[in-house]
Amino acid sequence: MSTSSSDLRYEATLYVYRDGTCVVTGDTIRGLVIDADTFDQMHSELCRLVPLLLRSNHGLSDEETPRSVLGMTMRKAPEEDISESLAHATQPPIIQWQDRLQDSWLVAA
Repeated sequence: MSTSSSDLRYEATLYVYRDGTCVVTGDTIRGLVIDADTFDQMHSELCRLVPLLLRSNHGLSDEETPRSVLGMTMRKAPEEDISESLAHATQPPIIQWQDRLQDSWLVAA
């Protein structure tokens, strides 16, 4: 059974707080929630958890997992004193995340 590249595209949202902590939620990856103290820690956890979740929750094979693409939307986490409308006033950058056999890299657009 052949799987197209569009079938292997998933989405997640990265919230970055003022103190540098990060929270990632999987928009299309069931079970993906990561809370990390640094961007590097978040990157390590994504590399560790995403392949496991894709295999167990989405049925991807070991051959399909390295071909999957995780599109990340980065957002500044809203502060408690900022209204909901102000928190969503700017468009976040889109980040392409690819993991090619443990050789991970980010491309910001």
